[in-house]
Amino acid sequence: MAKRKTSYTRNRNRIMAYQRRLRKKGMEIDLYFPTENELRKQGIKGTQLTKYTNQLKQYTSKELKTLATPIQTTYTPPTNISEDTSFFDRVVISGFREHVSQFNPKASELLLSWLDKLLNENDEHSVATMLQDGAEHGNIVTYQIAYNTNLLYQYMSNMIDYLPDQGELFKENLMNALELEEDYNELI
Repeated sequence: MAKRKTSYTRNRNRIMAYQRRLRKKGMEIDLYFPTENELRKQGIKGTQLTKYTNQLKQYTSKELKTLATPIQTTYTPPTNISEDTSFFDRVVISGFREHVSQFNPKASELLLSWLDKLLNENDEHSVATMLQDGAEHGNIVTYQIAYNTNLLYQYMSNMIDYLPDQGELFKENLMNALELEEDYNELI
C-alpha cells in the first residue's frame, strides 16, 4: 500500500505545479521549497513541519502570479561561424553540371568545356558566384537555348558578365576561344 502524502507534500506539489504552468507561459518564480525528506534530514518534523506547511498554504495562485517575472531570453549569435564557402561552391557547380547534362550531347559538351575553362582560369568561388547570380537574374539554360547555338553563345556571354573581378578583355578572349573551338569541331 502506498504511503499517504502529508499536507506539506501536497501543498509543495501544488506550488511546484503552478510554477511549471507559469514557466510554460514564459514566467518564472524565484522560490524553492525543500522536499519533506530534505526537511526531515535537517531534523525538522512534527510542529515545525506544521509551521512550514502553514507557510506554504499562504501562497495562493494570485500571490504566486504577482511574484512571477518574465523569463529573460536573449539571443546570442553563434561565435564559430564558418567562413568556408567550399561547400556552396561544390553544390552550385555540381548542380550546374547535372542540369547541363540533361540536354543534347553537343550543347552539354560545349557548356561543360566552357565551365572547365572558367574553372581553370578562375577560382571555384568566383565561378560558383557567377552561376548563382546569373541564375538569380533569370539566366538559366532551357531547351530553347540548348538547341540553338546562337542563343547558347549569348547565354555564355551573359553569364560571364556576372563573373566577379574580370574585365571585358577576358570575356572577349574566352568567347573567341570558344568560337574557334566550335569552328574546329565542325571541321572534324
